[in-house]
Amino acid sequence: MRKNYFVFAALAAVMMVSCAKEIAIETPEGPAEQGKVTMTFLASAEETTKAVLDSDGKTVNWSGAEEIAVFDNLSASANIFTANGAGASTSFTGTVTDGSTSFVAVYPASAAVAFDDDPGNTKPISAIIPNVQEATLNSFDPAAALFVAESTDLEAKFTFKAAFALLRVNVNIDDVKAITVENTKNNFAGSIFVSTSAGVSNGDGTTYKKITLKKSDNSVLAQGTYYIVVRHLGETSNYENFKLTYIKEGAYVGERTSATVLDNTMLGRKSVLNLGGLSSGYTESQSWYAYYQAGYDVKVGSKTINVATDGDATLWTADNAVYAMTKSPIEAGGIFFLKAVGTGTFNQPNNPTVNALVCFISDTDDNVDMAFGNVFNIADDAILCFKGVNATMTGGKSSYLSVNKNTSKSASDVVIDRCKFELSGSTKYIIATNSSYTTFGINNIEMINCRFAVGVSEANLVNVTKTFTGIAEYKSMTYSNNYSYSTTGANVKYSIFAYSPDSANTYGTDMAVVINNNLFYNTVAAGTFKHNTLASASATKNVYSTIDASGLASNAKMFGMKTKAAIPSVSVTDNVGYGPLADGKKWTIADSTISDGMDPIVTAPSDPVESANTTTGVFTMAAGYESYGPQGI
Repeated sequence: MRKNYFVFAALAAVMMVSCAKEIAIETPEGPAEQGKVTMTFLASAEETTKAVLDSDGKTVNWSGAEEIAVFDNLSASANIFTANGAGASTSFTGTVTDGSTSFVAVYPASAAVAFDDDPGNTKPISAIIPNVQEATLNSFDPAAALFVAESTDLEAKFTFKAAFALLRVNVNIDDVKAITVENTKNNFAGSIFVSTSAGVSNGDGTTYKKITLKKSDNSVLAQGTYYIVVRHLGETSNYENFKLTYIKEGAYVGERTSATVLDNTMLGRKSVLNLGGLSSGYTESQSWYAYYQAGYDVKVGSKTINVATDGDATLWTADNAVYAMTKSPIEAGGIFFLKAVGTGTFNQPNNPTVNALVCFISDTDDNVDMAFGNVFNIADDAILCFKGVNATMTGGKSSYLSVNKNTSKSASDVVIDRCKFELSGSTKYIIATNSSYTTFGINNIEMINCRFAVGVSEANLVNVTKTFTGIAEYKSMTYSNNYSYSTTGANVKYSIFAYSPDSANTYGTDMAVVINNNLFYNTVAAGTFKHNTLASASATKNVYSTIDASGLASNAKMFGMKTKAAIPSVSVTDNVGYGPLADGKKWTIADSTISDGMDPIVTAPSDPVESANTTTGVFTMAAGYESYGPQGI
């Protein structure tokens, strides 16, 4: 992107400039393109005829990297001229059609779309003011600042005129990533027609009543003054109902609306409208939907979603009522942000089949309530994500998600991040395989930063049936930073992943498992992870705490396996257990024949859990165990 840099006096404010352009014909050093002649425009700055912020003079410094588009009266396309040097004055050199007698120039060259010099055409230049502009401290995006000029006399000055106005914003708070300004009456940006005297009107392309100012690398804006380039208006028109919004790091959004016509909203050419600072007068809230729509990355587990690659999101709002999420948009795929207002909750009453990217994300850092009246079917290449959802099953199903219904190949990913899922009544699983579809599965499963409240006698987060033949389709599972806890007051048998095949079935050999920083509170089993012959196993800083697991009648194990094959890659260390087990039973990391490279579970001398609330899912680790169990949730 070609840019120029502006140097300002007095208040370091941006000023509009008119540039005096002297034109001279030079003998080219080499042969010009056939039918072309080399020309050089000598450019120097002059003070504006209208001081928009103060009465001081203004200066333009060229960087030496600029380009201008020059249209001549004999050619249908633009001629690109390039700056020859930097400084307050420089020259631009290029070629025009031999015999040309009139010229129209546009800066920046990238803004020029077309030129039509038919007699009587009062708006001959088609150009664009971008609706997304680069935030430039104490200045404006030079790629957005449209200047035009014309000359019919080769000996006369070539004077550029500004074809825009400016909005001024003072960023006086930290962590701002983007500013948007919109109005309800006239177009700020987009396609325009421009006369050679710098008058403008609507073009025949897309126009915008909203402009976003941000850094192209999505970094935070330094505090200071910024300017937004907008279309200037005449004496009889104006902009109305300004809404100025800023987005901060962490999806905090401040919004200020003026319901009336503001002073100076006619915004004549070269004028500046001061919209004030961001430190007062704003209603601030949080919206990951606005953050996403503004082009910033949103993380769901290890997944990164962005509007540029994943498309516009949908905002669903449950306002003091139940919002029923309909089947058709879910099956079409997309990103759904959920905003709960007051007593509003969400309900999924259907039985949708997911075979694309589908994400459900709380619009704020507070979780939203979602009642499942039916099961999600996970099908071909599905990527299904939940973040910030409190899930309950109201439809009496055994699982929330079902694999391989209406499918012809495996799903790609299921990601559950910062959620709470309840397992109670007949609902014993988060994910279950359909016994009629035993060939395909889910390639990657990720459950992080969650709470799993278990009120049944036995629960498996992922339950794979014994007759399942497609176990190799399960490539990896990460289960980290989670609380799993019994809500019954007694220990329940709880497995993250449960697959105990019949002898005739394949075991699969290529599943990578990560189990880090979890608390298992009264959820001890003879295999927290039940799957044979893993490709790799990593587990650290996990805590088991049970009041009484005497009903288990077996050793309490992290890895429950039937086969005796060693795991090729192992990193299992620093895991602790506490509490009574059945007579003669002990804490065991895995069967001894396959535990090579695994450190044993260490029996804690005292309870590593200082306090436990199985209603809210809030736990406090005891002194000395602060780095164990979930961190930061």
